[in-house]
Amino acid sequence: MVVKSEINILTRIENIKEKYGSVEGNCDCDYVEETIGAAGLWQVGISSTAALTRYIAIGNMTSIVFLTPTTDFICTDLNDNGSMKAENNTCYENCRKYDFRSEVMETSLISDFQLICGKAWLGSFTQSVLMLGFVLGASFFGWLSDRFGRRKAIISSSVLNIVSMIPTSFAPDYWTFTVLRFIVGFASGGSFIVCVPIIMEIIGKRYREVAGALCVLPDGIGEALLAPFAYFLPKWNTYLLGFSMSCIFILFLICFLPESPRWLISNGKVDQAIEEMTRAAKFNRLPTTDIREIVMRSVEAMKIKENEKTTENYLDFFRTKRLCILTVSTLFTWIVVGTCYYGIYQYMTLLGFDVFVTVAILGLIQVPLCPVEIAINKMFSRKISIYGTLLVTGFTMVILIFTPNGHWATTLFGVIGFSASSITFVVLYVYTAELYPTPLRSMAYGMTSAAAKMGAMVAPFIANIRPVWIPSSVFAVLSLTAVLTCFILPETKGRNLKDVVD
Repeated sequence: MVVKSEINILTRIENIKEKYGSVEGNCDCDYVEETIGAAGLWQVGISSTAALTRYIAIGNMTSIVFLTPTTDFICTDLNDNGSMKAENNTCYENCRKYDFRSEVMETSLISDFQLICGKAWLGSFTQSVLMLGFVLGASFFGWLSDRFGRRKAIISSSVLNIVSMIPTSFAPDYWTFTVLRFIVGFASGGSFIVCVPIIMEIIGKRYREVAGALCVLPDGIGEALLAPFAYFLPKWNTYLLGFSMSCIFILFLICFLPESPRWLISNGKVDQAIEEMTRAAKFNRLPTTDIREIVMRSVEAMKIKENEKTTENYLDFFRTKRLCILTVSTLFTWIVVGTCYYGIYQYMTLLGFDVFVTVAILGLIQVPLCPVEIAINKMFSRKISIYGTLLVTGFTMVILIFTPNGHWATTLFGVIGFSASSITFVVLYVYTAELYPTPLRSMAYGMTSAAAKMGAMVAPFIANIRPVWIPSSVFAVLSLTAVLTCFILPETKGRNLKDVVD
């Protein structure tokens, strides 16, 4: 028995055939670009708003720089009848009280929670817990986005972020703080990745490279703004509270985001998608008379049934040999880029310069890199762009093996390697959107972002290995190996985004 909705959709398709001709087979047109344009005011507004969620996530990820800065300590109450004089940064079993001093912050996790001596490792542990939450959150919200919608995923992750960030500022002890940071990391995983498929799914293919570069700009801006937050709010709890309060305005804007038309179409919500696209076309001052016909023509070509939800999950990435090879190669590349990017970043923050200036520079370097990223993505294919940037990272790391520590050349090649890794990230954001269809796209971003953060978790340990030529060697080998694994990936530049799983 044919249900009423299916009769309606078949009737509409027959009417379209009369107007446009047969629609059998694949549709070569991009129905989203054909109806609402490639990059109008509607796309700019939605993309800008969605990208702001990355400001929240990157701020939570990198705030550890000011939560656990270099801190000196000295025992001021030795239980030895005054016959012994305490030395700086020295632990004593019979010490009853330590005083702390940092040139960066008045109070920190180290000073308030006594993270020294046998508990010194807890400072790094809390960041590892945050990153673990990030890995799990990126995977969960990626699945949530593909299963229940981009809008629900980005709003729920942003709400959870604010709800967990504010209480963290009032944590009475270390373990309460760490548990709350895990929740913050979990929410940040969603805030970091869900915005990317939203942006990629509404932008036309000829502007996809620009969108990929601009969507990561909030990363650098958020990272750079941590410096003034810490400078004017030099206590760890007021510093976190100030940053949290700045994110509330972003949450307010996120609530006005519409659902992605591509997600609606791929999940059979055809009428709702047409309504959203009609509003977008009106906002972009484009005609709306043929939107329904264009959409229905594409729906028939993709053989999508009305009101039929997708049921894909992470196992679908390994369902066929082709998808399995594609997924493994993509994951390895993301792990390598995450390891190199955050590893080189860690190295740069240990050069001994003013930490406020260093953090600001490393964040703001994303601004001049933006046109470079766009140009590389526009001029070259996706694979050539990835080959080139990975090779630059690899070769600069090889050069660092032979440059003396502290020499200006070390700083120069470190910046070049960091910049190349940053460009690779932008190319991968665009590439991942083109590699995977709409029902798997957010999960793909969640999975690959989690892979990058797994690399970020091990990066500090690699960066701190001595002698200094060992980290450079590791980063070089990883980058050059990733070049080889990318050879088996398909080229996708200039192609329409896929909306159904093959």
